[in-house]
Amino acid sequence: MSAFRIETPDGFVIVDIGVKMKPGDDVAFQYDGYPMVGKLFASGLITQDGETIDGEGLEGIIVLGKVTATILEDDDEFRPAI
Repeated sequence: MSAFRIETPDGFVIVDIGVKMKPGDDVAFQYDGYPMVGKLFASGLITQDGETIDGEGLEGIIVLGKVTATILEDDDEFRPAI
């Protein structure tokens, strides 16, 4: 199996290392030992905070795979109920 789960502040994401990534895809990556989620573009990454990582900043990045699903926790009291 080529998929695994990464915890996020809002829940978790399912990451698949067997899926080919292309610009515009959400990807999981490791930066300074911490897993993060961001968007892949032609010459770098955009983090969830909107920060761009490109050029020499990519030297410390390990791309883990493509995010195929995002699961949000449902017990957040500040998230509106439907």
